[in-house]
Amino acid sequence: EPLAGLLRDPRMFCLENSVRILLSVDWLVLADGSSFPSATSTDSRRIFFDAGGSRFADALKFFLTKYEERGIEMDQIYVWEAKKREISK
Repeated sequence: EPLAGLLRDPRMFCLENSVRILLSVDWLVLADGSSFPSATSTDSRRIFFDAGGSRFADALKFFLTKYEERGIEMDQIYVWEAKKREISK
């Protein structure tokens, strides 16, 4: 669930909203490997920032999987959470 309403599916505020639309991701437009310099370039880094990533199995895993499917593997991943969480392995 996005932290800001602006980042929700645009249909969220329609009269016929539902949980399906609340959790919808089909409106997202993600970059693919052709959007970035070659993976062999030493000038290129792929860094992912997640502000509010309380559970890896949720949104973070979704985004990393989708980017990997599009040929983008992250070099670094930074995740912040307001509440202290135990690290699970």
